[in-house]
Amino acid sequence: YNEVALRLAAKPAVRWNLDNLNVEVRYFSGAWCTNGVLPANGQCYHLVLSSECTYEVSDVPVLVKTALACLARRGGVWLDASKAHYFGVGGGADELRRVLAKRDDVRVDDVELPHVPGENVRRVTAIRWL
Repeated sequence: YNEVALRLAAKPAVRWNLDNLNVEVRYFSGAWCTNGVLPANGQCYHLVLSSECTYEVSDVPVLVKTALACLARRGGVWLDASKAHYFGVGGGADELRRVLAKRDDVRVDDVELPHVPGENVRRVTAIRWL
């Protein structure tokens, strides 16, 4: 998400849902890169969420590299929400899955979603270390 969406929508919703839990949440917006995203103490995240980050084909390998570098190897899950295909630019969940299919160290699963007729297919992909 962009900074405005994070501040006005995502942060209040997450805070409301996790209010009484001892959970640390960090938010990032902008280009995917490891600068500032990786925890300084060497620990990784048990949950990585990305949304609409696979728009450009060229963004997908950087997203994969960064998200997997952040993901805890034991019990971590990365959930990506994207359109199946972004027409005119070629990115999307299908491209993410193509990049991940070249790896033999992760498991990729579909999270089932209802299809809304007349809309571009949206997909949520769950990625875990093997």
